[in-house]
Amino acid sequence: MGTKAGSLNAGVRETRTDSMAPEIADRLAAVVEPGRRFGQGDRLPALWHWAYFPELAPPGELGPDGHPRRVDEMAKRFPRRMAGGGRVQQLKGLVVGEQAEKISEIVDIRERHGRSGDLAVCDWRH
Repeated sequence: MGTKAGSLNAGVRETRTDSMAPEIADRLAAVVEPGRRFGQGDRLPALWHWAYFPELAPPGELGPDGHPRRVDEMAKRFPRRMAGGGRVQQLKGLVVGEQAEKISEIVDIRERHGRSGDLAVCDWRH
């Protein structure tokens, strides 16, 4: 991993790898496509990458929102998180059973003031 989980600075990159185990896809399929099974070499459907690359932390390191507790300077000023939207462009499908790498980078941070107070809007590229 490139940086401590939860640090917020533009240009910071974080890399995670995952085995792309078929069991993970099978668990998701049990919910959204009952009866579907995956094997080595099968391509994952678009957006199923969200079931992989988890940010794992022991319970004692979780914040009140259930995410790993952030300890960076931005967390002190902006303690809450909110997902605001996104776009996905799949260039090549992920293959079940083939190790994959996810590189995440904050490309921009903009401070704003909203009804609930100050907030930081972060643009991520994965």
